[in-house]
Amino acid sequence: MIGNEFTVSIIDSAVLPGSSEKVIVFRPGDEAFVALLGTPVSVGGVHLLLEHKQALGFKTISRIVLILDGSGSDPFLIFEVVNMRPPWGCDGGVFNVSVGGVDVGATLKSSKVGT
Repeated sequence: MIGNEFTVSIIDSAVLPGSSEKVIVFRPGDEAFVALLGTPVSVGGVHLLLEHKQALGFKTISRIVLILDGSGSDPFLIFEVVNMRPPWGCDGGVFNVSVGGVDVGATLKSSKVGT
């Protein structure tokens, strides 16, 4: 159940007027997907995924499922979280360099620029 008024207003604007759909799926690239990720209901989970890569691994939200029961009660949001390939071969502070699909130099340590 979503009680946050701002989030409910974003949901209301994402649902087409007169729509009778009870389940709506938003995917990356949908304007509503990005808007929903920026709501107070979503930011905690987004923050968790961004700040805890070391413990959780590289994850992303692949879709957001909106469930409406049609009775006028509060909607539900479900965030599908899936594994993703680390950007640029980086995995928790170790760079995995791939050449032609073969990993080489998997023990190169990352370092912060300027330290």
